[in-house]
Amino acid sequence: MSDVKEVLGIYSTDITKTIEEELATITPDNLAEASVYLTRAGGKMLRPALTLIVSEAVGGNRESALKSAAAIELIHTFSLIHDDIMDQDDMRRGMPSVHKVWGDDVAILAGDTLFSKAFEIIICSKGTSSEQNNKALATVADACVKICEGQALDMGFEERFDVTEDEYMEMIFKKTGALIAAATKAGAIMGGADSEVTDALYEYGRLIGLAFQI
Repeated sequence: MSDVKEVLGIYSTDITKTIEEELATITPDNLAEASVYLTRAGGKMLRPALTLIVSEAVGGNRESALKSAAAIELIHTFSLIHDDIMDQDDMRRGMPSVHKVWGDDVAILAGDTLFSKAFEIIICSKGTSSEQNNKALATVADACVKICEGQALDMGFEERFDVTEDEYMEMIFKKTGALIAAATKAGAIMGGADSEVTDALYEYGRLIGLAFQI
């Protein structure tokens, strides 16, 4: 386990630096502070690390996938902020939730800011073609839709006692697995993998996501 943490730590350094640079232009101060708050709270950064690892594994380089990796982490953080508001959770990563510190209104705006910044970051990727950037954008956008669908399914299941295994598996894929699958697929795209390898790595991420949630 320590080896895994060490590997994630190596990748997280570059990811954190990129996120800090990309969020440095946000104003006013309260929105900037609320937006960057959870990114500094010590998350594992598994998803963006997978993006970089996959990019290197298919023959690409870390730099070409770095902005996509940062974008994946921003989408994950956006979802956590909004989840905490919906569930009225007071703590996240051992710290008061964003909405507990800045209130619901600023927390919603912070989540929306991270969501928007994620797409801006991918567009500005370096060392990749416009086709690669567009494919990465589409991949992340698809994951965002699935995250919302998964959350809606999860909320609906709270009032049901007849949820089937297939329905449960669909929910956990959309709520959790979809973004991990997007992380591995985006890494493959930015690393220059062909469609067969990209699809295989999407499936790899999907299965990691299911196992993680179960």
